[in-house]
Amino acid sequence: MGQGYTTFINITVTNQALNYETFHVIIYANTTAIATQTVTLTSGNSATITFTWNTTGFAKGNYTVWAYAWPVLGETVTSDNTFTDGSVQVTKKGDVNGDNEVNVLDLIIVAVHLDHVGGDGHTPGTKEWFQCMNADVKEDNDINVLDLIIVANYLGT
Repeated sequence: MGQGYTTFINITVTNQALNYETFHVIIYANTTAIATQTVTLTSGNSATITFTWNTTGFAKGNYTVWAYAWPVLGETVTSDNTFTDGSVQVTKKGDVNGDNEVNVLDLIIVAVHLDHVGGDGHTPGTKEWFQCMNADVKEDNDINVLDLIIVANYLGT
């Protein structure tokens, strides 16, 4: 992801208590808190919440993304309150493949994934899926000519 861009992180949380609960969920990049949301769920229900991470001010590099749900009053099992899933590489704008250069290779990756939406056509977690997700340079869940234009604007940097 290009430095200074915004990305969305989806987390599914579940209330395993017998009553409705209100709790706080925090998303981290390494040890830096990115965002906090308050969630209220009835017993046994779950919800997917979306966090927004603006990478402005973050140094270029790899970040482990993880979530933490603060324990509620009386909670005794907290081993499932932390969830780590994946990493995000913050790099220069237009650097789709993360090699710290914006060149024709980045344009090729975007071109290969034109008209893809949300990584469709790829198995999540595979190299192809990550490339497809990274090809969405403008972060609107749709890879099209505008993504190519953004990468082209940064060629040679």
